[in-house]
Amino acid sequence: MVEGTQWIELFDGKQFSRILYTNPVCLLGTFKEKQKGQDRAFSNVMILSWLTATNNEGRFMFSLNRRRHSASILTVNPEFTLSIPVRGMEDLVCNVGSISGSFGSKFPSDYTPKLSSDATRTQVARKEPSSNRERKKDKRFSHGIPDLKQVPLGEEEGNLEDRIFCIAGTVAHLRCRAYTIMDEPVIDCDHYLVLAEVKSAFVKESYWDAKKNLFRPSPGDQPCLKFFGSQQFGYVVKQNTEPDGK
Repeated sequence: MVEGTQWIELFDGKQFSRILYTNPVCLLGTFKEKQKGQDRAFSNVMILSWLTATNNEGRFMFSLNRRRHSASILTVNPEFTLSIPVRGMEDLVCNVGSISGSFGSKFPSDYTPKLSSDATRTQVARKEPSSNRERKKDKRFSHGIPDLKQVPLGEEEGNLEDRIFCIAGTVAHLRCRAYTIMDEPVIDCDHYLVLAEVKSAFVKESYWDAKKNLFRPSPGDQPCLKFFGSQQFGYVVKQNTEPDGK
C-alpha cells in the first residue's frame, strides 16, 4: 500500500449497496483459469455503466452484451470484480472500451518487453480483427493499453497473489459473484441480464463518509464518472445545500 493512501474494508451489505447507488461507471474484471496448452490464466477488463443496485444487501443487476468477450468468460466463471474510476481516468476508460479482449490481453504486463513489433501477442488463443477499424485499434494497443495495471483487491499497488485483480488508480474495489445470468426465456436477444452480489469491498478512506455511510469524495478528491454516451462523461458531485454565503 502506498504511504498516505489508506483503504478501508466494508463489511455490511448496506455499505456495499451504497457504493452502487449512483450507478457509477465501472471497470469489470473477469478471469479465466489456465487452459491446456497455455502457461498462464487469462484476465480481461471491460467498461460497465448499465448497472443498478437491487436491494440494500449488496445485490445488483447489469446488462451485458452477449457478444462481449467478458460475457464468454463470465458464463464460465461467475466471479468478477468492479473497480470504480474517477475524473482524470476518462482516456483510460475509453481505451479499455475501444477494443475487445478477444484480440489479446489489454494489460501491458502480459507482454515481454523484448517482444518485437511483429511478435505473437500472447499465449492465449485470440481471434483476428474482422474490420479495418478493429485492425487499427488492435495495432494501436498491440502490447496492451498504456497505464492499465492490475492491483490486488483493496490496494494501490502490489503483486497479485491470486487471480483476483482490480485496476490501479480506481477508488473502490468490489469482489462480486453472478448468481443468475438470465438466458431463458430470452429477455433481450442481444444482452444478458446478470443478477449479482458483492461479496467484499474496499474503498479509499477519503471516499467514504463513515458517519453517514456514504460513498462520496472528500473535498479536493476527484469525483466518480457517469457515462452520457458517445465517449462523453459527467461526474457525481455532492449537491450544495448550504444557504448562499455560508
